Amino acid sequence: MAHFYYTQLRQMEPRPGRKYSTDYYLQTPDQATQTYLHIQQVIIRVGTLAVSTQDGCRVLLMPLKRFPRTDGTCYSAVDIMEDLFTQMRQGRDIPSGMLGRWNRLFENTPDQIDLQPELKPQLQLQGAL
Repeated sequence: MAHFYYTQLRQMEPRPGRKYSTDYYLQTPDQATQTYLHIQQVIIRVGTLAVSTQDGCRVLLMPLKRFPRTDGTCYSAVDIMEDLFTQMRQGRDIPSGMLGRWNRLFENTPDQIDLQPELKPQLQLQGAL
C-alpha cells in the first residue's frame, strides 16, 4: 500500500436529493505530485500487462458488477483508473468516492492508496513558565 498525506479533509454538503456527500482530500503540491506519479505508474504497469496478455485489454474494459454507477451501468477498471488519473492531472483534489473505488479495485495490493493526515509540528513555547 502506498502512503501519502493530506493537509485537510473538506466535507461537502449532500447535493439535493442525495443522502451522501463527497469528501475531498487536499494535499500539498509535493504530496499531490507523489500521489499522481504513483497513479500514473500503476496505470502504465497495468496497461503494459494488459496488452501483453491475450484478453487483457478486453478484461480492463469490461463493466464490473461490484462497481455500480447511479445510472445503472457499472464502472470498468479503465473507468476507475482514468477517473482518478484525470482528476489528479487537472490539479484537482481527490474525492473520497474515486479513492474508494481505486482502493477496492486494487484491494490487498501495493497499488492501494493510503491517505493519512499530515502531522503538523507542535509549537514550542520558549520562555513560557
